[in-house]
Amino acid sequence: GRDLREASPYKATFLCGYSNGMNGYIPASFAFPNGGYEVDQTHYAQGTGEALIATHLTELNARKAAN
Repeated sequence: GRDLREASPYKATFLCGYSNGMNGYIPASFAFPNGGYEVDQTHYAQGTGEALIATHLTELNARKAAN
């Protein structure tokens, strides 16, 4: 979330989410080599978090440019 907020074209960007009982946590790529609960339990491939950030930034930038 911090990476998305820092790169957002907006002065304030808020993120909301949930994981309990759902598909769960999306670890950052740097966490995968160390393993651990989040990495061992995730349903997502390494790089998924970074891909989501890139997709959201593309959308945020497009919306900002349209206004």
